Amino acid sequence: MTDLFVKVIRTPETSDDTYKMMMTWGKAIGKTTITCKDTPGFVVNRLLGPYLCEAIKMVERGEYLQSTIFAKKLFLEFYITVAV
Repeated sequence: MTDLFVKVIRTPETSDDTYKMMMTWGKAIGKTTITCKDTPGFVVNRLLGPYLCEAIKMVERGEYLQSTIFAKKLFLEFYITVAV
């Protein structure tokens, strides 16, 4: 997986121009640019938990260790968070 995320976290004080500029910048550098609210865990970390728990259960049951490697590659890729 080679895509990196740029998460633009828009606050109430963020101007429309600043928000648009950061979204454009993320796309210009070739990244998947998404908007999220300023919440604990943002997007990737909130999705990561259930997948890692399932991967741990699979290892405990003696299932494929490769599943944990897949989960890591799928959800632990680098990403950029920009708070504006």
